[in-house]
Amino acid sequence: MKKNERIYKVFQILKFLYNTKWIKSYKSNKYPEILQFPITNNCNSKCVMCNVTSNILKNEMTIDEFRKIINDDIFKEIKSVGINGGEPFLCKNLIPFVEILVKKEKLEAINIISNGFLTNSILEKTKNIYELCKKNNVKFHISFSLDGYGKIHDKVRGIPNVFSRTIETISSIVNNKEIYCDSYDIGCTVVKQNIDYLVELESFAEKMNWNIKFRLGIKNERLHNSKIYNDFSILEDEKARQSAKEFFFGQILKSKNLYDQYKYWAIFTYLDGDESRKLGCDWQENGITLDGEGNIYYCAVESPCIGNLKNNDGSKLFFDKENLKIRTNIINNKCKKCIHDYVGQFKYKNVIKFLYWKFNRKFIIRKYR
Repeated sequence: MKKNERIYKVFQILKFLYNTKWIKSYKSNKYPEILQFPITNNCNSKCVMCNVTSNILKNEMTIDEFRKIINDDIFKEIKSVGINGGEPFLCKNLIPFVEILVKKEKLEAINIISNGFLTNSILEKTKNIYELCKKNNVKFHISFSLDGYGKIHDKVRGIPNVFSRTIETISSIVNNKEIYCDSYDIGCTVVKQNIDYLVELESFAEKMNWNIKFRLGIKNERLHNSKIYNDFSILEDEKARQSAKEFFFGQILKSKNLYDQYKYWAIFTYLDGDESRKLGCDWQENGITLDGEGNIYYCAVESPCIGNLKNNDGSKLFFDKENLKIRTNIINNKCKKCIHDYVGQFKYKNVIKFLYWKFNRKFIIRKYR
């Protein structure tokens, strides 16, 4: 099918439409299937868009506490776990926690996000985690942050001379993927400090044959970055916003994957003034967040803590009527303008807008050639 470009493109569009939805499927009594697990707030980075270390966790869960908490009824349907931080590889209990997680009956996948600074430790632990996942038929994915080339990356990360360490870690994983993971990706957060230098990063990535995914730096309750938002956000700077519009428009044209094109189109139109959410969000409909102290939240981006599971029943907290009002308020008032690159099913009306935009752009270009 790929040999016939037209047929392949039609197939891609049909598959894309098949995976969209007509209506939102949020149900207040549904058990979460996706767990976001910021395992620690400790970090060896001082990123311009993050303030997570301002809230260091004082009572991180012990192994026994975690075993009890993760077996709470609220996690009985969990299929996917995303481990982040802080820097997750600074958590002394990372491996024991993964050992407990992979025993979850319905678990299908684990993803870890890292800054890649601790090369030796990351490689050793990643290898062990992958072995644990393979033994339990759980897919393992690892993500690394790369926010610029050379000194620009160091500037965004707030630490000198870490670019080379990050590159060493990523290269080791990429070149020996069979012993470290099922899959990997590299993500770049677009902020004022790097928006004018992303072409250089792209050029480097092409040379390394790495595919980098781009996202906007936003306000995020989990990262405690509201107070520093104006320092990094391109949304608060007209020149940076215009540069970002041009950059993400370019990403739409460059991306070969229809899903990536859609994501970048959604970000581009947001920057262009239509601040309605067009991306899907599995966390809105299926998610829960658990931090390293046992506190739970609905949405990591907007939700306040709704309780602690060390001495409380998770289902009672998650489905509590007063807590559900918090969730409903987030969905009705916050989600509509959220531009976090969470994944999930797209709505048909937005997909049709996107396909019309693609068709219209091609038609206009051909007309005026």
